Amino acid sequence: MRVAVMMRAMDKEAGFRALTEGLVSTMLELAPDDTFILIHQSDKWLSRFARYPNARPVLAPVRSNFLWDQIAVPWIAWKEHADVITNPKFFVPFIASCPVTMGVQEPSWFTRPEEYGTADRIYQRIMIPKSIRRSAHVFPNSRFILEENRRILRMPIEHATIQYSAAGPEFQPIRDVARLEAFRRKLDLPQPFILVMTRVIHPGMKTTEFFPGKSPEIAYRAFARIRDQIPHHIVFAGHRVKEYLAHTEGARLNTDKVKFIEFIPYEEINLAYSLADIFVNPCAYEGCPNTVLQAMACGAPMVVADAGGSADVAEGAAMMARSMDDADFAAKILALAQDPALRKEHGARSLARSKDFTWEKTASATLAALRSGVARRTRRAA
Repeated sequence: MRVAVMMRAMDKEAGFRALTEGLVSTMLELAPDDTFILIHQSDKWLSRFARYPNARPVLAPVRSNFLWDQIAVPWIAWKEHADVITNPKFFVPFIASCPVTMGVQEPSWFTRPEEYGTADRIYQRIMIPKSIRRSAHVFPNSRFILEENRRILRMPIEHATIQYSAAGPEFQPIRDVARLEAFRRKLDLPQPFILVMTRVIHPGMKTTEFFPGKSPEIAYRAFARIRDQIPHHIVFAGHRVKEYLAHTEGARLNTDKVKFIEFIPYEEINLAYSLADIFVNPCAYEGCPNTVLQAMACGAPMVVADAGGSADVAEGAAMMARSMDDADFAAKILALAQDPALRKEHGARSLARSKDFTWEKTASATLAALRSGVARRTRRAA
């Protein structure tokens, strides 16, 4: 099988890059007899998979995303005799010489339109349903995403395989006390602390200065309710979070026992999860949250929203709080903060649940769906 992979998502410094990198590298390992034509829009990651003999990187430096999707990719796939085209992100070529498949994300352009520019919102609303219909197969990034798209788009979307993300092998409990202490000193982290990994800047996908989708203010308000009842500080990791909270809380913002740090380098995030007593994700509308997957793999006790991808991924592992309800988040955080035995129990639950999400499982299911699509086309042509 010759698979053309649309690699534009690798250029995104967010979850899409992690999804693309984890999925593609694992497919390359699991299918050494298949050829993967990796079509890049820029040369930033062109050599990333050079060590795999079955990877064939191709550069298509077309600046327009539309022209890249609709002309450059199908042209290269035709020249390379691809059997199928797949895009880890959304959008597919509407005219191609082989079946096309794509990933599916939460339909936030429909459900949270205030977070996007007018042109982007209109384009997505038109193109996403068309792309789903055009695809021979689609890969929702979680069960929640599949169900939400069926509900909002009013489409059956039966040609689907769940394509969960996974934490990389580096995400595991870190027990090296010296290494953890060095990391704590480096970032001047308090002890003990509650961790919130968040994003309040989302360039190109919002109509206001700040992106409110991750709802860190809910975690802050929850902590403010119980600040004097626990020894813990709360640490917010992310760019401009303090400014965001000043925007949402105004004069009510009290930074006593609240620490703000920038984004943690990827290779050190596992240390942050391992040091934290509790990890909190208040985001109520998120497809397949990498932070939750990573925190689970590091054995972190968690409090997450009882909606969206957090509830899907962390089912049976985390304490679930009513989405956007800071009082309920406060109660759940307080229970964990005051009970070391409960934290230990939920840390074990996190580790157990994390075993359900591996790149091997996701890549195997993806390859099976791609092969099935190619086989169906071959049978029709015979």
